[in-house]
Amino acid sequence: MRRIHAGILALSLILLLFAGGAAKGENAGRAEKKPEELIGEILEEQVRGSGAETLQDWINAGLSETADGTGGWYLIALRRLEKLGMLEEQQDFTGARAALEKKAAGEQGSITKRERMALTLQALNSGNEFIEETAARGADEETLMPLVFALHLMNNGGAKWAEARERTAERLLELQLEDGGWAVIGEECDPDCTAMTLQALAPLREKTETARAIERGLGALAGIQQENGGYLGMGMESAESCAQVLTALSCLGIDAAEDSRFLKNGASVLDAMMRFRIPGEGFAHDLKTGRKNDTATVQCLYALVSYENMRQGGGPYYVFGFEPLKTGNGLSLRNIPVRSWLYAGTGLLVAAAWTAALIRKKRNWRSYAFPLLAGAVLAAGIAWIQIQSPEGFYGEGLETDAGRNVSTFLSIRCDTVAGENEYTPADGVILAEEEVLTAEGESAFDQLMTAARKHRIQLDFDGTAAGTYVRGIAHIYEYDFGTLSGWMYRVNGVYADVGCSQYPLQEGDRVEWFYTRNIGRD
Repeated sequence: MRRIHAGILALSLILLLFAGGAAKGENAGRAEKKPEELIGEILEEQVRGSGAETLQDWINAGLSETADGTGGWYLIALRRLEKLGMLEEQQDFTGARAALEKKAAGEQGSITKRERMALTLQALNSGNEFIEETAARGADEETLMPLVFALHLMNNGGAKWAEARERTAERLLELQLEDGGWAVIGEECDPDCTAMTLQALAPLREKTETARAIERGLGALAGIQQENGGYLGMGMESAESCAQVLTALSCLGIDAAEDSRFLKNGASVLDAMMRFRIPGEGFAHDLKTGRKNDTATVQCLYALVSYENMRQGGGPYYVFGFEPLKTGNGLSLRNIPVRSWLYAGTGLLVAAAWTAALIRKKRNWRSYAFPLLAGAVLAAGIAWIQIQSPEGFYGEGLETDAGRNVSTFLSIRCDTVAGENEYTPADGVILAEEEVLTAEGESAFDQLMTAARKHRIQLDFDGTAAGTYVRGIAHIYEYDFGTLSGWMYRVNGVYADVGCSQYPLQEGDRVEWFYTRNIGRD
C-alpha cells in the first residue's frame, strides 16, 4: 500500500462530493480515482477503524483473529497486493497463518466455510493437509458453491489434482442454466453465482468447452446488467453483486471500464460499485440504508485489487503462485496475542523456580523436574483452551435501548431436525418468540444479531447477492442434513424475497427463522 501523498489528500474532498451526490442520485458517475489510490484509501480506513496503528498491527491482531471469516478475504487481497509490489513495507503473515491453521484443526462448520479457510491458507503458503481434505470433500458435493470453491482450491493444487479438477469443472458446466448463467435457486441467471462460477472457471478457459460456457456466462451477465452499470440481486442493487462481477471480468482479462458489452449509457460495473462508496469508512451494502457494511467493504476492496491485478497483466485473482512468507518488520508488542504472553509468562515462572532452587542450592533433580513438568502442563492447557471473553464477544456492538423503539418479534426453531444431534433441541425451540426492540430502518439480520448477542447464540454468516446469508445458527449449519438443508426466514408468515439484511422491519413484524431439510418445502 503506497502512502497517500499531499496531492491525493487534496482530491479527497472531490471524492467526498462525488460519492455523496452519487448516493443520492440514480445514475452512476465515472470513478474519479485510480484503483491504486482507492485501494490505498480503503486499507488505511480499515486499519484506522480497527484501532491499529499500522498495517502490520492489523494483520497481527484483527485479521489473525478473523482469518476464518472476513479477515481471510483481506489477507488474500494483501498477499495479491504484495505480489503486485503495492505494499510499501514487507509484512509478516506467519502469525495469521498459524492462527488460521489452528482454527482449521478444530473447524466443524459448513463445507463452504471450510473451503474459504482452505483458500486463505493456500494464499498464505500453508502446506496444511486440511486444504487437500477440504478440496476433496467439496468436490463430492452436489450444489454450486461447494463445487466453485473446490475448483478454486484445485486450481492451486498442481498436477496431483489435475484429474479431479477436470471433473469438478465438468460438473459446474452441467449446472449452467438455459440462459447461460448459474444460480443456487431458480432457473434464471444470478449475478453473484454466475460471477463466482466464472472466477473459478477462468484458469480453464483455454479448453474449448469451458470457453464456450464462459462466453455464455458473460452474455448472461451482460444481458442482466442495469442501465446504470449495476446488478440486481433478489430484486435489489447491492455493492457485492457489482464487486463479484468486476472480479469475474478481471479474472478473465476483461477491462470492465472499456469492454462495450459491459458499458450501459457509458457507465461500467466499476462506476456502479463506486456509488456505494462511503469516503472515510468503506462501502455500503445498499443505497437505501447508506451504512457501512463489512462484507460489502471487503468484497469491493478485493474487486479493486483484482481489477488492478488485471491491469498489470496478472492472471486470475484466485490462482496464487505467491512467494513463500517472509518475516516483516512491523511487529508491535501491544498486539502480540494474549496466548503468546501466557506462554512467555509460563516460561518465566519455570525459570524463576529453577533460579530459586539454585539459590537454595537444591541438588535433588525433582526440584528442577517438577517446575518443568508443571510448566509443560500449563502450556498444554493454554494451547487447548479458547482464550476469549464471552462478554467481549457477545457484547461487541450490543447497543443500549436508546433509539431502539421499534417493537418486533423473533423466534428461532429447528423442528424438522429436532433431537437429531447434540445441537438440536428435542422440542425444536432454539429461541421462543420474544420481543426485540430495533432501531428504525434496521433489518431482519440486525434483529437476529441483537437477539443472538443477548442470548449468546452462535451465528455463522456471509455476504451474497441477497445481502447477508446465514449459514449456521446455534451450531446447526446448512447441508448438515442434506444438500437442500439450511436456514430460512419469513416475516408475518410470508417467505421474504430478499436477503435478511435487505428486509427493513416495521412495528409489530414477526420474524421466524427455521431450519429446513428441503429449502422450505417441509
